[in-house]
Amino acid sequence: SASIRLGLPYSLAVISWVMLAAVIGRLAAEDTSREAAPETARSEDESPGGESAPQTEVFRQAPKP
Repeated sequence: SASIRLGLPYSLAVISWVMLAAVIGRLAAEDTSREAAPETARSEDESPGGESAPQTEVFRQAPKP
């Protein structure tokens, strides 16, 4: 009974630490790959996916008399 009460939380803790280390490692690998590959130049009207961003209408107020 005591081995189950101590073993289960211990194994869950070890698994969570391993998963956390894997996620941090993957994020670090993505950061280094982004630094190695420069981004392509895009204009202000393009979104990160490459498609054109919708144009927004600008409303100007009439000058006050």
